[in-house]
Amino acid sequence: MEESKDNINNRLVRVDFECNSVPRFSKPAGKKYISWGQQNAYPNFLLDLYKRDAIHGSIVKAKSEYVYGKGLTYNKDELTILEQAQYQQFLSSANDTEDWNDIFRKNCEPMELMNGIALEVVWKLNGKCDVFSFNPGFFRTNEDGSKYYYCENWVNENGEENPSPDKDASWREFNKFNPSKRKGSQILFYKAPFESLILHGKLYPEPNYIQCIQDVETNIEITNFHYNHMKNGMFGAAMMTFFNGEPTPEEVKKFVKKFKATYNGTNNTGNTLLYFADKGATAPDHKPLSQPDLDKMFEVVGKRLQQNIFTGHRFDPILGGIMQEGQLGGAKEILEKYDKFIKTYIQYRQELHLNVIKLIGEVNGVDLSQLEVKQTSPIMETLPTDPSILSLFPQDVLQKYYAKKYGIETDDKEIEVSEMASLPVNDNIKKLTGREYQRLQSLIAKYKSGKATYEEVAHFIKGYGLGQDYVDIVLGAKKFSSHINIISLFEAAAIDDNAEDEIIHEEFVGGNVFALNSQFNAARKFAADINSQVLEVLKGDPTLTPEKIAKQLGITPEEASTIIDSLTIAGLIVLAEGLISVTPLGIDTKSVNVEYETYTVYSYATRPDVPKVESSSRPFCTSLMAMSSSGKRWTKDAIDNISNSSGEDAWTYRGGFYTNPNTQETTPYCRHCWKSITKVRKKQ
Repeated sequence: MEESKDNINNRLVRVDFECNSVPRFSKPAGKKYISWGQQNAYPNFLLDLYKRDAIHGSIVKAKSEYVYGKGLTYNKDELTILEQAQYQQFLSSANDTEDWNDIFRKNCEPMELMNGIALEVVWKLNGKCDVFSFNPGFFRTNEDGSKYYYCENWVNENGEENPSPDKDASWREFNKFNPSKRKGSQILFYKAPFESLILHGKLYPEPNYIQCIQDVETNIEITNFHYNHMKNGMFGAAMMTFFNGEPTPEEVKKFVKKFKATYNGTNNTGNTLLYFADKGATAPDHKPLSQPDLDKMFEVVGKRLQQNIFTGHRFDPILGGIMQEGQLGGAKEILEKYDKFIKTYIQYRQELHLNVIKLIGEVNGVDLSQLEVKQTSPIMETLPTDPSILSLFPQDVLQKYYAKKYGIETDDKEIEVSEMASLPVNDNIKKLTGREYQRLQSLIAKYKSGKATYEEVAHFIKGYGLGQDYVDIVLGAKKFSSHINIISLFEAAAIDDNAEDEIIHEEFVGGNVFALNSQFNAARKFAADINSQVLEVLKGDPTLTPEKIAKQLGITPEEASTIIDSLTIAGLIVLAEGLISVTPLGIDTKSVNVEYETYTVYSYATRPDVPKVESSSRPFCTSLMAMSSSGKRWTKDAIDNISNSSGEDAWTYRGGFYTNPNTQETTPYCRHCWKSITKVRKKQ
């Protein structure tokens, strides 16, 4: 009887395999986020390719290292001394424990693996922010990209989609980065530009090697095939069957031992096996077991796959130290390929990272237009030389050019932030470029070593717009002018100290800029109603820890924990299993209006790093110290006005050279300085 067509069709099943190189996007029922690939596992898929294929993984790692180069730097020749100090201060602190080179290095590998990075931006009370780097694969977003959801377990250990990631212990929700709303924690999810016509395809980054992903997968499967063939295959050279009956286990063991001793091993190769039997007995059956040429299998396919992978990555294997058949790898060839790779790929990728860092710099009030990446050196032994060209340039110019081009370290002096405090203050000093500043230091060193006269060096110093006063200070010939006029200005501008106002911060300062910073930092540490501020922060982001709350509000973690306990007792928040929830009562509670304000005044004081004076002070210092001791104080505006009226910098107008009797260290200023005193008072 003929089987019906329906029964045949029922037994035929079509199996569809997803093309993983192009992810799919969908919104799971009842969820806030858009899935990133089939099973919401596309980042895991990319990470699996990276770990399982040696060529692909090496390329991603090599590209990451080339992009990072030797870290972040800046063009000192185009920056003033003050700007260099600002750059260094910004780059030295991305957050409490990491600098910007730490963040940059963490971002390089995810950018090359997924073509995107994720930064947590934590806003502080002063409107600036700290930044932390996260794996972008831990984030999902909603349909309009306004929210980001963090989970470390979107996929379980079996590679299956987690049906309830929002119940995972690591689950957190964030707002999208928005500098116009500087509150709580936000996520800056940066994706390298790419094109997509798929619905929701622009929500997540797309790897820039997507064209060769199938080649990477195929290469992995070929390696897996060879591995399992070697692991599970039978590779005996021959099989011999005996027909003398089945021996006992003891006889088999004895025979095998004797057989191996007689015929196995390289010394017995080619020997003839002799068999002795009774007349008419059946001879042993000897059958050779031929092995296939496993090393030849997939050879052609493997070479094509490797070439496709290198092409998809736009990466020449010689740049990663991977030598291929037919490659010589001479210095000239390496340099040419290195230069092309840097210009056509690496510089563009570095610019993506720099744009993100410059954005954060702009938010924090620092113009990072001269920020750049110090390039790493190519794999090479010698630099290219052409005498006909090189002879046209001075040696120091060539040295600097090649050092910068090939990432070679030089002895350029770094301008430390701390140096700014010890420099004789002059507005023209702050306007000098790095090159001019180094030239100035060189001139001063020549004078002190006797290689230049006072007149010669003074002439050059004045050429930088620096006056005779500065010349006298740095060359050791300070001439003191009359103090009578400037002392009278300080007497007229002095105000009485209000002893009833509470002092919340005191700090010795070294000049106008440092006085301003001290005044601002002290003011932001004061909170009129810190309980209300903690509650407001938790309303914005209830997942914040006491440490992060403390960081935003300028208090200690212990103080933050105590306030959280008091808010819990008051019924404004609920603490359960380590998670904080703001209650309806807490949401309805309005912040207490601030009834207090801070202000800063200044007194003239003895520096804390010098011993007790053994002789009388100079007239200016004696007068200012006497006024300060009697309760006289000055505002910042008043001291600035004295500078304008007298033509002197009132912040640094003090005694001349002072030698510490304990350390024998000589400074071009005396043992006195200004002290900022920040107080709190009720609003008028």
